[in-house]
Amino acid sequence: MGKEKLKIFVDDYCKNKGLPPISESSIGNIIKRYKLFYQKSGRIYHDPGHWRASSKNTPHSKLRLKHPMKPEEFGHIVSDTVERITDRIKDYFYNAIDAKGKFALTLNYKKRTSRNMKDFYRRFQSVYPYAIESWQSDNGERIKESLMNN
Repeated sequence: MGKEKLKIFVDDYCKNKGLPPISESSIGNIIKRYKLFYQKSGRIYHDPGHWRASSKNTPHSKLRLKHPMKPEEFGHIVSDTVERITDRIKDYFYNAIDAKGKFALTLNYKKRTSRNMKDFYRRFQSVYPYAIESWQSDNGERIKESLMNN
């Protein structure tokens, strides 16, 4: 039973004993605190209190940016990769644009690999007139300058 169904029985018990009723969220907190989850046979029940259940506490969670950058100076680059399929042939267009200066570069590659991304980064770096402060990829991840130089 879940906390919603248990609340009915707890309210009846509290009423019979002359106690104040307990809220539904308090019942849920007690279930979580004492790990009172029903174990179904054949599969492991989802434990919302487990560290893997919350995305904030996972060791592999990435810093995601929800809003676009609005920098005051040049050097903050936003990149994206676009896939185009023509007659069953895939082409990948790597794009990068300075968020403030609107300086942009697009190059075509046959494969979507990290080696091609590093090559694209180095080519962008060679033609870009300013120092690159940060590089934000299309999945919201911000990459430091030192990681791309390896």
